[in-house]
Amino acid sequence: MPDVILDKHEVHLLILATAEAYREELPDLPDQIELTDLDSFTLVQLILNIEDSLGIVVLEKVPEFKGETFLELAGFLVEMAADDQPEPR
Repeated sequence: MPDVILDKHEVHLLILATAEAYREELPDLPDQIELTDLDSFTLVQLILNIEDSLGIVVLEKVPEFKGETFLELAGFLVEMAADDQPEPR
């Protein structure tokens, strides 16, 4: 059984809060930030911040992500974090 079980909706809220924190650095962001509004540098920053907050390592797997929304990203991160856990002995 994995040591870390993440909730997709909690990860989604964390992603939204983290993205919102970039508003000062990126004043051209629209009122309702979407994943597609972030440039690649900001997306990497967001992923690194999420990794740090949740104690997971998933950045290397992000190129496999094909979604377009923060909710899809949350689901992907939860799935990748679960896959990254060691198998039970």
